[in-house]
This record gives sequence, C-alpha cells and structure tokens, in this order.
Amino acid sequence: KSAKSSRADALSLNVFAALLSALKGLTDGRAGPNAPPCLLGMDDVKKTTVQLIVNSLTSTSPMLRCAGAECLGRTAQVIADPRTTAELAQASFDKLKSARDVASRTGHSLALGCLHRYVGGLGSAQHLNTSISILLALAHDHASPQVQVWSLHALYLMADSGGPMFRGYVEPTLSLALKLLLSVPHSHVDVHQCVGKVLTAIITT
Repeated sequence: KSAKSSRADALSLNVFAALLSALKGLTDGRAGPNAPPCLLGMDDVKKTTVQLIVNSLTSTSPMLRCAGAECLGRTAQVIADPRTTAELAQASFDKLKSARDVASRTGHSLALGCLHRYVGGLGSAQHLNTSISILLALAHDHASPQVQVWSLHALYLMADSGGPMFRGYVEPTLSLALKLLLSVPHSHVDVHQCVGKVLTAIITT
C-alpha cells in the first residue's frame, strides 16, 4: 500500500511539473503582439485545471502541496482575470478559517503567498489585508511548527513581491517576528529561518 501511494505521488508530481512548465510557457508566450488566446480562458479547461490544483493543496505530500500552490499562482497569472483571482483567494480564505488539519492549513497558506507573488497583491487592498491577517494568525500557532513555517514563507512571498503595498503591514509583521524569536524553541530551526526570510524581505520593501 505504501509503495502504491509513493508511485501515485510521483506520478502526480510529474503531472504538476509538466503543468507548471506549460503555465510558464503560456505566460512567456503572451508577451508578444501576436500571442494566441489563452486556452485557460475557456470555462471547461479553466474549471478542470483549477479543480485539479485545489485538490492538491490538501495532499498529504508536502511536495505536492508546494507544486499545487505554485501552479495556482501561475494559473491566476495566465488567466489574468481579477474575478477569477478573487474567487481563488476567497476559496483559500474560507478553507483556512474552517480547516484544522495541517495539510489544509499549510497548502492554502502557501497558495495565498503564490497568488500574491504572481498576481501582484491580487489587485485588491482588501484581499491583501485579509491574507496577511490570516497568515499572521497562523504564524502564532505554536501547536504546529509546520503551519508556522508555511504561513511565514507565504508571508515572505507577500513582503518580497508586495513592494509599497506591504508597507502598511510592516509593523504587525515585525511584532510577530519579535514574538516568535523570543518564544519559539531554538530546536525549531525552520521557524527561525523563515522569520529571518520575512525580516530580510521587510528590509528591502
């Protein structure tokens, strides 16, 4: 059973690697004046692609969750539709407000970070505010260092790509970083490293 699960995960990772490559190609191809219309704009293709990606965000495989979050951000970038991006973000908001399992919390946290990374603040100050508020709360979850690591990394992606839009959130983010540095055990090296990445992004914002 374990071997079968490993094969399934490996197959899924190959699928998402191919999807990521295709999405990147679509993004690069749209730069030209004679670029063809994006097939992801077709409702059936878009719906199938998004459903496949969203399902991966709650996978038991961390690598698959990472790949899924990256694909979600790239998909929003390719579709380039504010309404679709808002729907994707809202779906993660709703999931994070109700989910208690580590897989869902980590996967959807990173999804928000990737959406902001590739779609530039989601084009909405309200979405940015909601995303950061949720991630700050998740980063305080001392019961799960894994959730802290993923939410901090998502916060880093937002700070690193947000530019001036993130400046209004520097103070609460610094406050979080200080609290974590003082309260998280030194044995949780990953958490401390992620705090360092967040601080680095803030300095250059």
